[in-house]
Amino acid sequence: MKKKRFLLALIIIFAFIFIGNSYLIISKLGSDLVEADGIPIKELDLYKNYGEKRELLNKKIEALEKEKVIDVEEDEDEEIIDEVKEVEKEESATAEPEKEKEDAAIVEEEINEDKEEASENKEVGELWPTEGSKERKVAYLTFDDGPSSIVTPQILDILAQYHIKATFFVVGKYAERYPDILIRIHNEGHVIGNHTYSHNYNYIYKNISNFVNELDITRQVFKNILGEEFETDLMRFPGGSFDPWKSSFRKKVTELGYRYVDWNSLNGDAEGHNLSKEILIERFKSTYRGQNNLVILMHDTDAKYTTPEALPAIIEFLIEEGYEFLTL
Repeated sequence: MKKKRFLLALIIIFAFIFIGNSYLIISKLGSDLVEADGIPIKELDLYKNYGEKRELLNKKIEALEKEKVIDVEEDEDEEIIDEVKEVEKEESATAEPEKEKEDAAIVEEEINEDKEEASENKEVGELWPTEGSKERKVAYLTFDDGPSSIVTPQILDILAQYHIKATFFVVGKYAERYPDILIRIHNEGHVIGNHTYSHNYNYIYKNISNFVNELDITRQVFKNILGEEFETDLMRFPGGSFDPWKSSFRKKVTELGYRYVDWNSLNGDAEGHNLSKEILIERFKSTYRGQNNLVILMHDTDAKYTTPEALPAIIEFLIEEGYEFLTL
């Protein structure tokens, strides 16, 4: 009898212990679920209805998933940025001249509208080509900022195909880098003009002395590559000579015996990056305006890889319009 009472007591005790632990476990799970959802435990009574709680949980989960997606996208962007920075860092040692050239192109792009407006009002003088007349249409194809290793040879091939001579305004430091291409330009009968040594706006336009010094250095570079007998009195101001503040620069180069030539038409290859050939063709057609003396600005740096793609269509258009091609 005593054993039965003892066993009954043990069963009752274990039952109470089991019920108590189960309650604690259930309470803890409920607490974790509610706290994980960001709902204070004391507000549990406000969500007695399971459907309401589940709806709230779903909303929270959706919000967390969105935050996770955003975090992943930001991480991917940071990885891409880091990769770009790493590539730029690796290329900076060898591509610094290209960076300066692109910086100059950006400056040129920003003042392009002012230059175009000025070109429309520019008076025709002794420094401006006058071969064209009412009975004669003349086009001058000009290419700035080269030579380059890829684009310049492509342009030369196209010009040879059409038996056209053009004018290249050469940057001295790139002539030093690609002397064989400068030699090819010269040997194939194209005209070479001086376009300063560095094309660095901040330096060359800081004062007249800097500008003249760069013309002199480039002049000597030409002689070192093409021979001491080579001479050119043709030059073009980086960014053009249109700006009023360049009047003292214009006066000085004229005194030194240079002829400077700007442009009255362009293909727009300096007005943006990776412009399609269709855009360049249409840009040219919008600026040529049927002028009898047509000086067309284009660029032959490797960054302007669509310029040779657009060039044949521009040439064909000019031929159809009755233009003949001359050099400056």
